[in-house]
Amino acid sequence: MKYSQEFKEKIVQKVLSGRKVRDIALEINVSEWSIYDWIKKMRKATPILNPSGPRGLLLQEKHKLLLESKVIPDVNLGEWLRKNGLHSDHLLKWEVEISDAMNTNNREKIEIKKLRKENEYLKNELQRKDRALSEAAVLLTLKKKYSHLWEGEEK
Repeated sequence: MKYSQEFKEKIVQKVLSGRKVRDIALEINVSEWSIYDWIKKMRKATPILNPSGPRGLLLQEKHKLLLESKVIPDVNLGEWLRKNGLHSDHLLKWEVEISDAMNTNNREKIEIKKLRKENEYLKNELQRKDRALSEAAVLLTLKKKYSHLWEGEEK
């Protein structure tokens, strides 16, 4: 059954207001997965703030808002903060959070580079030892054949 966009928006608003998806699904006889899908599509379609407030924002969203706040003149900053439901302390905390995330990312990149280098070294070492083992196996086989060859002539 196809539902109208207004109907879907009304259901999503009920969920965002705090009602449980399961209760709404039973009430209107629609699968829970459909409602979750509607919520997902609505969030992608409209760049609204997370209903849980500034704490529920993703790091990318925080970064976008932080950059947006930097270009706003100080005179209009208070109005912009109120419009977005933020406080000036959020911006300060987000700067630190983003800086920490970037430093962590750099440390992880350095660690990954180090591990890749070590992995390459170990692969080369394994190949070298594998070749040496093959050579030793060939020499051992030749030694046995050689000794069997000379034993036959001595008799």
